[in-house]
Amino acid sequence: MNKDINVAEILKTKEKGTKLYDIVRDIDVYLYNIVGENDEIHCSLEKDGCKILAYSYNGTLPGFVNGKMVLVPSREMRDWEKFQWKKGDILRHNTYAIVIMFDSFINDDYTKFKFNYKLGPEQYDMSRDSTERFTKVSEQETKSYITQIETEYDVKFNNEISEFEKTPAEFKDGDIVVTDSVPSMCYSKCIFILKGDLNTGESRANSYVFFNINNNHISYDVLDTIERDRNIHLATDSEKQQLFSALEKEGKDWDSEHKMIVDFKPKFDELKPFDKVVVRCSEADRWSIDFFSYKVSNGYICTGDAWFGYCLPYNEETAHLLGTTDDWEGGKQ
Repeated sequence: MNKDINVAEILKTKEKGTKLYDIVRDIDVYLYNIVGENDEIHCSLEKDGCKILAYSYNGTLPGFVNGKMVLVPSREMRDWEKFQWKKGDILRHNTYAIVIMFDSFINDDYTKFKFNYKLGPEQYDMSRDSTERFTKVSEQETKSYITQIETEYDVKFNNEISEFEKTPAEFKDGDIVVTDSVPSMCYSKCIFILKGDLNTGESRANSYVFFNINNNHISYDVLDTIERDRNIHLATDSEKQQLFSALEKEGKDWDSEHKMIVDFKPKFDELKPFDKVVVRCSEADRWSIDFFSYKVSNGYICTGDAWFGYCLPYNEETAHLLGTTDDWEGGKQ
């Protein structure tokens, strides 16, 4: 047993009511508190009881600090060093080439524990192993283990919470990104909307829409090869507008909320003075062309202070209405 260990310091990190074991009396006891300048350990006979047994700071009987340790973690597991294991500690099997990350004990005799990220034979059954078969590794071995896990699982160790976390994607699903042109390699400048995350080091990316600026060609649902020696970055506002304008010419638009390409719907709220519009006074009238001026409560005012009850932006989707009494079925007007 750990004769020179400071048991009181270990127990200061544990909750009141933590189950322990008294060797001399052969009974389970429960941590109550630690008192005085000498850190005397008090335990109760019952978890919520008040009958107290006292021990020296090192787990011996009071007044016998050089005596035999009588307070241990449990009847089955009497190693205070192992009782100190905390989440994130790296353990090595004493017999086999197996290294794991400790999570927490799963029983109150501290013989079994949860673990994560095993390095070693896949077929080895860890359920039959107990605390006594593992030892905490050195700081150097811990660093080596963390590096290997980060590489194999594409994760990053967070020291604050002692857990591995998924490495954040370089670019996320729905991001609008740009690959710059490389004339010497015949690469065109392209703007695309990512379909799925693009992680650091990955060379392929799906896209909802892919716009080649050099030849003004748009493709949809493309699996494109990304050369990592090209500069890949988030699109600027002007580059985004280039893409949206190209989509609009094809009668398409990007729905960022639902992350999908949709049919373009003219946006009345974006009309500005002198914008071309198609207008009519009533449903019985033919559509004609005019210039937008401003909106009033009961309609729209165009050039010459003319009033109209119906008004739509003039574009490729609405041009067919001119000279007809057809209803507009594309949305708001």
